[in-house]
Amino acid sequence: MHELHHLHHTPLLTAVAELGTEAPHLTGRLIGGLVQAAMTAVEHGADPHDVADRTLALIHHGITPPGGSSA
Repeated sequence: MHELHHLHHTPLLTAVAELGTEAPHLTGRLIGGLVQAAMTAVEHGADPHDVADRTLALIHHGITPPGGSSA
C-alpha cells in the first residue's frame, strides 16, 4: 500500500512544487484529502460526474503561486 501511495503521491508533489507553492508537501496532502473526500462522496451515492467536476474545479482554482492568480 505504501508503494502504491508513493507511486501516485510523488508525481502530485512534483506538479505542486512546479507551481511554486510555498508548501508543496502540505498542499499535496490537502489535495489528497480532497480526492479522498470525493471518493467517499461517490461511494455514498453522489453523482460521479458532478463530484469529479467539482473536485477538479476546487483543485484547479484553489492552487495559486505566491503573488499569482488562479488558473
